[in-house]
Amino acid sequence: MKKILFAIACVMTLALGSCIPSNNGFGYSTTFSRVVTIDTAKTPVQLVADYTGEVFKTFTNPQYVDQLAEDGMRRAEVMMRLDVDEDYTQTLTLLTARKIAIQAVSNTAPTEPLRPLAGWQPYPLGGTGYTPAVWVSNGYLNILPVIPALSAGKYYLMPDTAMSDTLHFSLKASYEPSKAQKYYENIQCYDLRTLRDTANAEEGLRGKMTAMLDAMDKLRQDSMRIVVTSLIDVHYYEKDTLMEQSAMTNFFKYDF
Repeated sequence: MKKILFAIACVMTLALGSCIPSNNGFGYSTTFSRVVTIDTAKTPVQLVADYTGEVFKTFTNPQYVDQLAEDGMRRAEVMMRLDVDEDYTQTLTLLTARKIAIQAVSNTAPTEPLRPLAGWQPYPLGGTGYTPAVWVSNGYLNILPVIPALSAGKYYLMPDTAMSDTLHFSLKASYEPSKAQKYYENIQCYDLRTLRDTANAEEGLRGKMTAMLDAMDKLRQDSMRIVVTSLIDVHYYEKDTLMEQSAMTNFFKYDF
């Protein structure tokens, strides 16, 4: 599962080296990873972590964070180091940041050949043991598909229905298949705000998008969740069996 080595490496570092003593034996350092939204509306720029809601804003290298914002980066997987000295003074350093591309919810039907997924990939969030394959944070729906291919695919998040407090989407994939390999994708990130782009939507999808927006508006004071469904190639006893499978997100607020 090479595509989550970034996160696994960070979690292992946290588990194996979370308390590295300083020379005097009292201070320590720890490294950890987070998936974050980069909030440029605040001064200084803030990193808001998915799931945990942690806010990171005071760094020893603020110019690095400012540069991410200047480059237009809004979502990222980051690695940070926390140093605590003998007086319990804490300092935070941003070590690395990998951009997460943001995509729009599909408002037109795909025209290229579509193929089934091989499954979903769980992802460690916040070092808490919570490892979802799909989740929502700060108005972004995040998905980690796996496909039987040698290289990355192209994905379409299609709106389906809104039922009570649950929005239903389909994730469809296009790729060059390979029976000998599975490709573990990076985080596929969809901005749920793009549901509002109904003016440019195909007629068949416009109604679905409007229904979702109406359901979200009715639940502004409450919480909702998303179910993502895909056609999955389940391989049993050397036979390919196609099944629809779903993954459910955490509950989230419509405040974006």
